Amino acid sequence: MGRVLERACRKGKQMWWELGGCGKHPGLHFGMTGGIAVRGVTGSKYKRYGVDATEWPPRFTRLEVGFEDG
Repeated sequence: MGRVLERACRKGKQMWWELGGCGKHPGLHFGMTGGIAVRGVTGSKYKRYGVDATEWPPRFTRLEVGFEDG
């Protein structure tokens, strides 16, 4: 908590966030869908994966991140 997201990097199904404050950066590995859902943002066109915008967070959410400035 309290750290600044400076950069988000992705290669294939691997994603890592570079955070200000110290050298430790969280890393994520995406499963079969490899999807990320962002509230209010339409998903990528290349996927058949869809999110029900009336239900938040999406049904199979594993991690939800919030930012002070939205």
